[in-house]
Amino acid sequence: MKILPFTADNIETIAHYLNEDKPVILPTDTIYGLHLPLNPQNTATINNLKDRDPNQPCNALYADVSQITTLATPMELDRINKILDLPGITTIVSGKSTTGQALRHIGPEFPILHQILLKTGPLLSTSANLAGKTYVHNFEVIKTLFADRVALGCFINNPESNVSPETYLPSTIVDIRNNEIVLVRQGRVSPETLKEMLGL
Repeated sequence: MKILPFTADNIETIAHYLNEDKPVILPTDTIYGLHLPLNPQNTATINNLKDRDPNQPCNALYADVSQITTLATPMELDRINKILDLPGITTIVSGKSTTGQALRHIGPEFPILHQILLKTGPLLSTSANLAGKTYVHNFEVIKTLFADRVALGCFINNPESNVSPETYLPSTIVDIRNNEIVLVRQGRVSPETLKEMLGL
């Protein structure tokens, strides 16, 4: 695994690795995660890196709604647009498949990851831990776990940069595929706030 600091100077290099379908560990707005471009083959690849079921769904990160028009219905896209500016972090389950696709917007308030996504398109994202093992919020531990599995690992050298402290709540996950909001995981945004924003 090549190691680089997660800085604006390395955006082009990180995007190049990803656009060549090479797995990369990146800090997100909540945790360190494994990343590959969004497609079915890479879903299996990223799950195999974690020693878990190759068909298990992963989150998809995106920078702009124009990147996910094929992943959600028009009604879902309308709902997603309504809550993009909510304070906190929200993951939306949408799409026509039986399992749906979990989508999380990464806006310009997270500038490095946002710029990477503009260059790569949506990225599969899952926590950087092995199946059945607890996620540890420590890059040195993560680096050891994935040293022979991942092409590139990027660490934060500024403690105030994108990854949230462990005390932060994770993203709220909600399923919006029907005419209601189904809470999948409670996080920083309450279901009541989401329902109010969506008029449900």
